[in-house]
Amino acid sequence: MSRTLNSPYQLPYRSRGTVVDGQPPTVAMLTRGWTVALCYALLGYAVMGRGFAYLGLPPIFAAELLILTGVGCLLVCGRWWVIFRMPQMIALMVLCGWCALRTFPFIGQYGIDAFRDAILWAYSMIGVVLAAVIVCQPKLLVMIVDCYKRFYKIFLISVPFLWIGFQFLKDAMPHWPWASDIPIVYLKAGDLQVHLGGILGFWASEAAGVIALSWFLPLFLNAAMLGPVNRGGMMAFMASIAVSMIFKPFNRWAWGFIVVAVTGMMFLLVTGISFKIPGSDRPISADQLIENFVSVGTTKGNLEELQGTKQWRLDFWNAIIQDTVHGPYFWKGKGFGINLVSEYGFNIDAEETVRAPHNGHMTMLARTGVPGFVLWVIVHLTWVAGMIDGYIRSRAAKRRTWAGLFMWLLIYWLMIVINCSFDPYIEGPMGGVWLWSIYGAGIGAMWVRGSQPDLFEPDEPEADEDDALTEMAVS
Repeated sequence: MSRTLNSPYQLPYRSRGTVVDGQPPTVAMLTRGWTVALCYALLGYAVMGRGFAYLGLPPIFAAELLILTGVGCLLVCGRWWVIFRMPQMIALMVLCGWCALRTFPFIGQYGIDAFRDAILWAYSMIGVVLAAVIVCQPKLLVMIVDCYKRFYKIFLISVPFLWIGFQFLKDAMPHWPWASDIPIVYLKAGDLQVHLGGILGFWASEAAGVIALSWFLPLFLNAAMLGPVNRGGMMAFMASIAVSMIFKPFNRWAWGFIVVAVTGMMFLLVTGISFKIPGSDRPISADQLIENFVSVGTTKGNLEELQGTKQWRLDFWNAIIQDTVHGPYFWKGKGFGINLVSEYGFNIDAEETVRAPHNGHMTMLARTGVPGFVLWVIVHLTWVAGMIDGYIRSRAAKRRTWAGLFMWLLIYWLMIVINCSFDPYIEGPMGGVWLWSIYGAGIGAMWVRGSQPDLFEPDEPEADEDDALTEMAVS
């Protein structure tokens, strides 16, 4: 047995195989079953989008069912509460408490809308449950990584067919009986690009092991198909390349994508080829890709097509800042339940179906005030600090899979945070369940790394951490 790492996330008990002390086989089976169900749900949200979110019987859909069954797992899973010793969990519970205070007073006034808007923070319960079951049954972390190895193959193969089919057959697709306006597949390009960035980060992190080079082609084709359609998703995917190169400067996946993308851009510039993307007025062309990129940070580009939605967002966000940071809603915000778009006069449809400012962070500021926003930032920054700490310690101890796991989770988190800065991604289960699942997996990984450093690499000799950190700093 190798000695455990000197970590603040040391488990207070030993594990026996796949079952923690005091966990009977039935409980282990329940926690494993819940985790498997979560993995299937994450796949559904990724490849079916909003359509999968309506799976269930109103008002209990897939995400709500995961929360209810997850709470049941916690009731029978022993010693899971130790995760609340971690600063990340303490910060999250304080945030949830504040958000609850800004939700419950408005239930009588806004009814179901208050619960619907509370998704932004309430789905964090999925992360709490996932962290708890990983602590109780550490080998679930290995299972999650193995499930993702299947996920990326299903995703890369199915997305082109589902995306093109959704664009051409949207009205002809089967619809849910209880949501007649929602087809069973309802995809958004930005959401899909988040997962493309997560897949690239997974490959670059080495947590995936050996990946056949042939998988690069479907990754690139999917990115080329979706990139011109959504600027936020495109920026998220580019960020995954940049961050993966910070951690792994010479990883072949990031450099391979850059070389192929630059070559393709030069080909488009020289030939002037332009053709339409299914479901978008924006073509694949060198000019369109340049306009997408330039329009994110400047006022240049096609004003009608690109700058219109951008200006709507900026005006909306400025109004929220004036009302909270510099206005009367500094301490409490407007609460959960009120339609922010209607309240601020930025309606874009007669039915008022759009309720948020297309930025999850601004939504939190508007609904909970500056104190809630500060707590929101603390929740995420403490988690990021834990991921970086886990990566550095694992790399120092020559635990490549552990280091890769922390790197991958951090990249995936960043993809979601960037995309939700341009779209109401985490205000729904398509992004919310993914965000908090990654958050919970990260907390579980931080804890288990301290007690079972050989969980992924049992035969690999462990380096002395202090000496390895010194060696790493010198190199």
